[in-house]
Order: sequence, then C-alpha cells, then structure tokens
Amino acid sequence: MLALPVILAGIRVAVVSAVAIAAIGAKFGAGGLGVLLFEGIAQSGRIDKIAIGALGLAALKAVLALGVVLYAGQRPMRWWFSVVARQRSHELFMLNLLLVSLGLAALTEAAGLSLALGAFLAGMLIAETEFRYQV
Repeated sequence: MLALPVILAGIRVAVVSAVAIAAIGAKFGAGGLGVLLFEGIAQSGRIDKIAIGALGLAALKAVLALGVVLYAGQRPMRWWFSVVARQRSHELFMLNLLLVSLGLAALTEAAGLSLALGAFLAGMLIAETEFRYQV
C-alpha cells in the first residue's frame, strides 16, 4: 500500500515520456507542446532518453520513406516516363518532372518529414530511370 504513490509516479513519467516523443515527432508538437512536455520531464532527469527516442523516431521515418519510395517507386516511375516520352513533347516531360518532384515533396511533408527530403527522393527516383540524361 505504501508503494502505490511511487508506482503511480513511475507510470505518469512513462506516459508523459511517450506523449512527449510523439509530440516532438508530430508537426504540431515541434513548436510548443513538445517543449512544454520536455520541461515537465526535465525535472525527473530523463531528458536524454526522450531526446534519443525522438531522434530515433525521426530517423526511422526517414529510412522508411527512403526505402518505400526507392523500392516501390522505380517501376511505376519508369513506366510513367516512358509513356510521357512517347509523346515527344519536351514541355510535357518537364512538367511531369516538376509534378513528380512537388508530389513527393508534398508526400514527405505530409508524413512529417521535410520538403527537401521529398525533392531529394524525387531526384533519386528520376536518376534511376533511363531518362536521367534528358533531365
């Protein structure tokens, strides 16, 4: 019975730690909510573990996005650019390059990653096609 407050305090810190990691990883929490949660947890002395967890979550998201886009996107990208190249329109080809670049940037931004990572992934996908020299 005397250990109940200690157990509840440990559970509270664990739950707040999980919420803080999720809030830092989320788009809305990076500005203020995650900071407030970290300030509350900093008093418990576990701030280093939470920061490592948030960095691990961001790295996992980036690696997962890279793997999915590069693995699952190569075949459709080659097919799509061959369809566009058959039209023999330089403007249409450039428009599709822009569409792919902005589309992947928007997808990565929606996943909580940066726009620049999406544009980089689009460049990687385009570089894997046989039309890399026309870009």
